[in-house]
Amino acid sequence: MHGCKDNSSTTQVTAINDVLNDILFTIYPNPVNDNMLQITTGANAIGQVIEIYDAEGRMVLSAKIRSQKTEMDAANLAGGVYLVKIADAVKKLIKE
Repeated sequence: MHGCKDNSSTTQVTAINDVLNDILFTIYPNPVNDNMLQITTGANAIGQVIEIYDAEGRMVLSAKIRSQKTEMDAANLAGGVYLVKIADAVKKLIKE
């Protein structure tokens, strides 16, 4: 081709957005000793479900996340350790 060389190259980029899909949340107060529990999440959690499990693995509370701050009534929870789960993210909750 008249002394010209093709120096172009094709680069394919594949991005994985695992960091954006991670559910980050906070629980307040923890330990909870009154009736109301606040769970704050990022916008990427809206539409997910908060599930609270007791030490025996039974789901004792659940709520759909409709905004970045969800309040749950913890009055019926007995004192003890619970797991709070949103998608694959899990945190420990203590009820005094």
